Amino acid sequence: LAEFTLGSGTQDFYDVSLVDGYNLQMIVEASGGSGECGTTGCIDDLNRRCPSELKVADGGGCKSACDTFGTPEFCCKGAFDSPAACRPTAYSEVFKSACPKSYSYAYDDATSTFTCMGATDYVIIFCPTRRYYFYIFINYYYIIFIFLLYYAFKTFSYSNVIFFSVSEA
Repeated sequence: LAEFTLGSGTQDFYDVSLVDGYNLQMIVEASGGSGECGTTGCIDDLNRRCPSELKVADGGGCKSACDTFGTPEFCCKGAFDSPAACRPTAYSEVFKSACPKSYSYAYDDATSTFTCMGATDYVIIFCPTRRYYFYIFINYYYIIFIFLLYYAFKTFSYSNVIFFSVSEA
C-alpha cells in the first residue's frame, strides 16, 4: 500500500506500508522537491519469506498478523493502541528486516514516513525486479497512469491486487 498526504502545509508525506500485508514489490520515488525526498518501498519478494501461518492460500500474498489472528496486540487496538504499547512483533520484524524503509506495524513512523517539499511528481514502480513498470505520476491532485510492460502481456498476474491511496490534507 502506497500512502500519500499531499499539500499538508508546505510538505507532502508518503510511505509504503506492509501493516495490512503484502502481495507485490513496490517502490515510491519523489521527483524534484527538497527535504527528505527519499525512495521508499520494498523490492524484496516477501511472498517467499512469508511465515506459513500468514500465507494467502494460493501463495500470492502474505497477510498481516492482525488479519490472521485478530488480537489487540497484533492489531494495535484497545490497550495496545499507543506507540508505547504497540511494539514490533516477530511477524512485523520479518517484514522490517527485508524492507527497512517500509511500515511494518502501526507505529513504525520513525523509519518509514518520508516528507518532501515541492516535489513535482511521485513515481510508484510495481515489481521493479521483474521489469513490470507501472508508473503512477502523482502531481498535486492529478493521477496519470502510464503502463509499460517489458514482458508479454500474458505474464502479468491479475491475482495481484494493487492498492494505493491519496488524501488531501
